Amino acid sequence: MSFSKIASYVLYVIVGITIPILILFYFGENLVNTEKYQAKVQKIENPIEQSSKPNVALDLQSADSLAIQGDTSKVNNLNVAETIVPVVTEKVNFTFMEKLVYYKMDVAIFWGYILLIIAAITAVTFPIVYAIVHPANMVRSLLILIGVAALIGVSYLLSSGETLEIIGYTGTDNSNPGVLKLIDTGLIFNYFVLGLALLSIVYAEISKYFK
Repeated sequence: MSFSKIASYVLYVIVGITIPILILFYFGENLVNTEKYQAKVQKIENPIEQSSKPNVALDLQSADSLAIQGDTSKVNNLNVAETIVPVVTEKVNFTFMEKLVYYKMDVAIFWGYILLIIAAITAVTFPIVYAIVHPANMVRSLLILIGVAALIGVSYLLSSGETLEIIGYTGTDNSNPGVLKLIDTGLIFNYFVLGLALLSIVYAEISKYFK
């Protein structure tokens, strides 16, 4: 199997995974029952708090019993006690699709990291292998490396470090400008890679008819 065919298969796989993830990221809530999904999210974000109310009835009974026994000093010193009534938070069971929608940000970021790693490995190894096989084309390989580095640089310049409001996330990474900028760089680079992959597939398919 030739190197070009392997590269084509890899691109098909990447595009085949990336498109569903993008659909999930942008249109995920349209794929589930919005009313039921939002109700479950509200239960997670706003759990029922424990109630703290004075148990007045119990304390009055205690005061009456002490008064009957003639122990008025204890009646005067009796304080209205607060009793904590624990409330068990209802367990939320997501369906498989609802779980994907709820964690769509994590899925997109994780896939972005994978694509960034694949792109980095590809950008380093493929030109080296190609240069070894075709020493005369070393300049072309260097241009490819420069192009990838420039693409990462443009992605970084276009990225933003603005604070994100992520549903269900309670950590601090969404308020760290440095982390947010790196994540945004990965996502934008992901879009560039996806666009180039789509263009290369279209070009490869169309060019067959002109050979």
